[in-house]
Amino acid sequence: MVSIRSRVFGVANPREVWLVTGAHAVNEFYSVALPPILPLLVTDFGISYGAAGALLTVFFVTYSVFQLPAGMLADRIGQRSLLAAGMVVLSGGILLAASAQSIEMLAVAQALGGIGGSTYHPTGMSVISDLERGGTEGKAMGVHGLGGVIGTALAPALIGGLAALFDWRLALTAAAGVGVVYTVTF
Repeated sequence: MVSIRSRVFGVANPREVWLVTGAHAVNEFYSVALPPILPLLVTDFGISYGAAGALLTVFFVTYSVFQLPAGMLADRIGQRSLLAAGMVVLSGGILLAASAQSIEMLAVAQALGGIGGSTYHPTGMSVISDLERGGTEGKAMGVHGLGGVIGTALAPALIGGLAALFDWRLALTAAAGVGVVYTVTF
């Protein structure tokens, strides 16, 4: 008898699928790193909520604009190499945000993070598609999607929680550290 776990999560290349899924979780985690700390940024930098919200726009504009070039680059240098490089750049953007002393530096950090994050979807999804065939491709995409949602769900709790307990800079630094460690694992 096939177990429920095997029916739901059983894929042809579990190690690789779960590594890419973890990268998806980290990518999505970082994409919503700032929202839980926006009130703290408003207070610390003396900015409006509109200016704080613009930081999210900076991230998502660069995240979206650079996806096409990232896909083209992935075809040239390889998806896995670009995926790892993108995670390093994204982690670097979060680390830069943690040390930012001005709203302008936060905007630069968000742009850097968006550029790094833009490499994920053109690479990660194509790696999953290349790894799995036929009877497991849809399941692998489902596992992959689950990772992204988990990363999105964890960011407010973890970053917001650490910021509430300690400091928003420490929260972002810890988040960046997780990305660097994951990249090494990847």
